[in-house]
Amino acid sequence: MGDYLKVLDIEHSGGPRIGLLGDDPAHTVHVHGESSGLYQTLQDCARRHQDHLAHLRHLSGPTHTLPALRQETRLRPPAMPDNPLLTHVSGLPMGARDDAGWFYKGNGRVLRIDRDDLEVPYHVQAIAADACLVSIYLVGSRGQLLHVGVTLGHDLHDPLQGQSARAHLLECAVASELLLGELDEPLHLRQRIERNGTCFSETHLRLDPQAWRASREAGEALLEQHPQFLQPGMVHYLFSRLDSEIVATHLQHGDCLELSCPMLDMRLENRIVEEELRHLLPLSSRRRTGQARAA
Repeated sequence: MGDYLKVLDIEHSGGPRIGLLGDDPAHTVHVHGESSGLYQTLQDCARRHQDHLAHLRHLSGPTHTLPALRQETRLRPPAMPDNPLLTHVSGLPMGARDDAGWFYKGNGRVLRIDRDDLEVPYHVQAIAADACLVSIYLVGSRGQLLHVGVTLGHDLHDPLQGQSARAHLLECAVASELLLGELDEPLHLRQRIERNGTCFSETHLRLDPQAWRASREAGEALLEQHPQFLQPGMVHYLFSRLDSEIVATHLQHGDCLELSCPMLDMRLENRIVEEELRHLLPLSSRRRTGQARAA
């Protein structure tokens, strides 16, 4: 897999924190307490022309386990600014070599995180989800586009609205872990839908590094062509859609989505909640909802 690091963006009562994930089975996390948060740290590194991976790797702090950390703190979408208007969410098909198929999703208000519910509004005719690999970019003080890292993603859309812009204006989610480093080997992912407590669908996916690089280059070229996408301080979440049978599966209220990559020890779980059924058919509270929703 090469040289990489996984980090968490943590909201804590004492202020923002950065968590560095270990490779051990216990999922230990070193929490750096004297920090202004991941977003500000990335901005500082960009201003100093400093490699953010090298900087973050040398942070230190007390050790926690990831399950305990989830109970004691709130996790944020990695690198997300406090101002949701500085966040830009869009997507491309995996392997795209130009901007054909590019779609806009919205600002930070549509972005959720692992274990959040994904709420579907009344007007949606059908619900489908794509498994995605998500590139995260920061725009530096001089308008330069800086690649920060990647994570897993779920992207909701309405398949009955075809290629219309409105089809993609729905919530999406990213995993809490941000992977820093290059993907230089094929990745194997598993996508699973659970319905009424049983496995409804399971798909195995393979991510080719060349297709991934092509999507990244196409997305970067698109963003760099438009000055409105290069405002200093802006953060881009670019969803690259993986080929998947789940696209053809119409989801429903209460369905649970899971995307996992054992090779990276990363997982993303979300649940579908239809707005019109939220009160008519209330779901159990076994998942924490609204963990990192923008105000």
